[in-house]
Amino acid sequence: MKYIALLLITLLTACNNVYMPTHANIIVVGDSLCEETHDPALMPTWPEVAGIVSDCVGGRNNTELAEMPVGYDTIIYALGTNNITQTTTAEYEAQLQYHFSTTSSDIVCILPDQIVYDNKGMGAKASEIRQVMIDNCPKVIEPRDHGYLFRANDGIHGIPDDHYNLGTSFGEMIDKGEI
Repeated sequence: MKYIALLLITLLTACNNVYMPTHANIIVVGDSLCEETHDPALMPTWPEVAGIVSDCVGGRNNTELAEMPVGYDTIIYALGTNNITQTTTAEYEAQLQYHFSTTSSDIVCILPDQIVYDNKGMGAKASEIRQVMIDNCPKVIEPRDHGYLFRANDGIHGIPDDHYNLGTSFGEMIDKGEI
């Protein structure tokens, strides 16, 4: 009986951490900035808070995304952070333009954070990647303007509050028809 109770508690806890997107027509493709909250309690990521589908892979740069996802009204493009250290700006731009040319979905881009990379001595490259996004993306989002303040110990990722703030802001923009 003791084992059955333990199994039941385990199952209920596991089910509690599963989320169902409420905006199944919107997907974010990204890297670890939308994949994890750096929290041992497994607090939800900002896509989970916003209720959108998530295709986020830690360490991913945009050349590692072969194709854009299909079947979504909107794609949130959150790739660029790892390109600052892993690819040339020309490679990034070519892949971004290829991705955008293969989809009819609306595109919203989340800019890599300039302050983070200024502090890490890579500000010039971050500016180049950001400019490529600004020049090519129909709509760009500055994460700091929406409460994602990159407060994890590594200075790159967000803590649960950052994810909650950005997710809540995205949810509100979606509800207002701004995304």
